[in-house]
Amino acid sequence: MSASIVDSFGGPGRRGRRRGCSRGDRNPPPPWQAIIGLEKACLETQGRIQLVTLCLSNKLPAQHALYLQACTQMRMAFNVYRVQFTMAMPDPDMPSPRYHNVIFVETEADGSGAVHHVTGDITSGMAYATRREGRPEESEIFVRKDFIGTVGSATYPRQIDAVLEALPPPPSQKKFNIKTMRTEQMKADGSFYEPGEERPRMVKCTEWTVEQAIPALYASGVLQKKADGDTRR
Repeated sequence: MSASIVDSFGGPGRRGRRRGCSRGDRNPPPPWQAIIGLEKACLETQGRIQLVTLCLSNKLPAQHALYLQACTQMRMAFNVYRVQFTMAMPDPDMPSPRYHNVIFVETEADGSGAVHHVTGDITSGMAYATRREGRPEESEIFVRKDFIGTVGSATYPRQIDAVLEALPPPPSQKKFNIKTMRTEQMKADGSFYEPGEERPRMVKCTEWTVEQAIPALYASGVLQKKADGDTRR
């Protein structure tokens, strides 16, 4: 694969070089604009093409290689967060306040990415799912976002999905009791608890995310703990 691969990724053309990467510029080109093509080319070739070669072959000063290297290294890993959203219908049988907890992987420069979570309810049982997501902070139901580490971009989402899909999602834990005319917590065999009988804590999205998913990702090495902060800044 030749160094000209940058052109196929929408790398900086003449206009981009003149504005952001000219030899007379004293400041580095703006991130995610002037260097996005070179950055993607380096990721695509897994470093087989040196950044200096990429710069020279695209008529960029060789000294930009250091800047490009820093930006590319940041993009080799995606930031991962635990995000909490308000719930449309809180479960009256669960302690309050309760939030929908998800794992959010920031894959784009604008702060958007993908959510990894369990969906459904504990009457029918929950299931692992993913979806594209904009910046969590822009959601009307956003509560908070906590940085928990990074995942390698080269193996995302394959490795994170492999770990999370192997975890048992929260099963069915409640059903309608004809005797009491209420939806109640049930035992594993489907029978109901007697009044005053000790009941185990039910497992929903928060417990699955915090107590199972995140620890499993750390244990597998897919999620790397980093000093608190954004790897792109």
